[in-house]
Amino acid sequence: MAILKSELTGQSCLLRATHVLGRDATRCDTVIALPFVSRIHATLRWNAPRWELHIHGRNGALVGGTFVGEGRHVVLQLGDVIHFGSPSCAPWRVSNLDAPADAPAHDTTAALPRLAQFEPSAQRIELHVSRDEEHVAAILHTRGAALDLGMRAHHYCLVTLARKRHADALAGYDNASQGWVELGALAHMLGLDLSHVNVQIHRARMQFGAVLTPGSPELVERRRGGVRFGALPFSIVRADLLECQSPVDDAPGTWAPPLSFAASEVARASAS
Repeated sequence: MAILKSELTGQSCLLRATHVLGRDATRCDTVIALPFVSRIHATLRWNAPRWELHIHGRNGALVGGTFVGEGRHVVLQLGDVIHFGSPSCAPWRVSNLDAPADAPAHDTTAALPRLAQFEPSAQRIELHVSRDEEHVAAILHTRGAALDLGMRAHHYCLVTLARKRHADALAGYDNASQGWVELGALAHMLGLDLSHVNVQIHRARMQFGAVLTPGSPELVERRRGGVRFGALPFSIVRADLLECQSPVDDAPGTWAPPLSFAASEVARASAS
């Protein structure tokens, strides 16, 4: 599991075996919306047992203080700081260089069994809500790691949808009917206008889409006029106490998430 982390925003990206970066949101796995960055600026490739950074953008990249120009590539080292497009652009740091989860089947560098790496149920979203409901942090537990996704406004939208799905499950609704809420009703619940709700859903999908295992269930499902939290397992922790969670296979109700860095940040923000 290789990780590239933004030093400016704290955003962490779990790298796929071929991971594209640039300004084009339709073709890039990680979008860097900066003027000096090309639409397709760079590709990170797993070439076992190493990661290579291939540059396509005409402005190149600064990697560990060395300029790498268009058409060239470099082998990444743990801790490398990368500036895409310009030295003035916000840097990214290489914080992990393990093999990717979606490495080809013949790759022998991955320590975990192949099925365990691709098992969607191994992923769980942990949402930490402050006591006053003003701050929400998200953690993605995936492939044996806990990825801190920070505090974002759109995380509260996910909390609201997850709570609705959990309530419907307790009420006995079948899986196909659980959690659906009309967009207008969701906007009223969040105190937002409809366009802002759509923006928050889009931002949540973009953030989680960059780190979820390929083939995972949708984070937020849509149908005509309505949305719901998808099939990803989740838990909601409010003021350090487990509020609710989606069903788990082993002894429902006994799982309790640890107090993580994100949870402590929520608690500190709530107290300030």
